[in-house]
Amino acid sequence: MKAVEKKENDWNILAYGLRRSKDPEITAFFIRLVQQNLYVKDANGNRMKFGFGSSHGCEEITNELGSGLAIHLGEIGGKRAVTALKEAVEQGDSAVRDGAYRALYKLGEYSFEEILSMLGAISFDEKFGMNVTNSVGLSPNTVMAIIEDVEALDYKCANKLFDRIIEKFPAGSDQVARAHFSKILSYRQHEQFDLALRQCEVALQKGKLRDYAVRISEIRSDIIKGAQQSSANHPAKAPESKSEGK
Repeated sequence: MKAVEKKENDWNILAYGLRRSKDPEITAFFIRLVQQNLYVKDANGNRMKFGFGSSHGCEEITNELGSGLAIHLGEIGGKRAVTALKEAVEQGDSAVRDGAYRALYKLGEYSFEEILSMLGAISFDEKFGMNVTNSVGLSPNTVMAIIEDVEALDYKCANKLFDRIIEKFPAGSDQVARAHFSKILSYRQHEQFDLALRQCEVALQKGKLRDYAVRISEIRSDIIKGAQQSSANHPAKAPESKSEGK
């Protein structure tokens, strides 16, 4: 616990071990550390300011401790962590805020539709990329991280959430390309090769994939080989259900 608090070497591995220990003191310990590390501080303990004209420059220092422990609280914190996590959303820097949103979703404080609604208006420009207008500081990449958290436990549920990204986000955005690609990898991992190939076709026909187009074309060959091997090993295997085609 002292090593984590002082952010000594391998503190993140030790924090994961503490989370897995199921010690009841750990939740309170993590809550306290998150509240003490809502933002990066200077030598005087004041909040560092970043941006044009600031003494620290425009590139923000990532608050790894506050962010990492906020995410851990999503696993072990329960209702007792909600107040601290909402404080992190309101007062934390961008990394801590992202971790807190992920934790609050995990704890059931927000539905996925509420998370999407927080993004506000989304526009896309081929030159400047995507612009999101919201007042709560929720980023599109945090939404993607939330789905990836779900994917580790329930890939079918995650694929439905990826479909919501494909529906809501601009076709040229990186998030849509990632959603297509993640669905392909998910189907391949679970040996649903027909669905994986179908998703490849959907992505290549409908998506503006940029760098992902090459990766999807390459992985398509591997999926075909996997399907052929699976068919040879399981000739009587029942056909897979059809995809929704998103």
